[in-house]
Amino acid sequence: MQTHFNITEAKANLSKIIAHIEAGGDPITLTRAGKPVAEVNTLPNTPKRPAKRPLGWGTPIDLPDDWDEWPEAEAKALGIIDDPTGEYYDDLSS
Repeated sequence: MQTHFNITEAKANLSKIIAHIEAGGDPITLTRAGKPVAEVNTLPNTPKRPAKRPLGWGTPIDLPDDWDEWPEAEAKALGIIDDPTGEYYDDLSS
């Protein structure tokens, strides 16, 4: 990430700048007319925020073998099983 932003750029990218700082990145200098006027940095004793990860990354899930099977009563009530043989629909578009 760049280390200098003018005021307009900083307003447009404030959430990215804060996320960068929270993740332990280098301080960001804010400029006006090319001259430094402020610095964005972490506060003392502020713990680093862990990087966001999509749900489930690194967390394996164990599913039972029948995780996608419906109990017969519920399947009939929802119209998943239509005929008396208990066969599931192969194509729901019909």
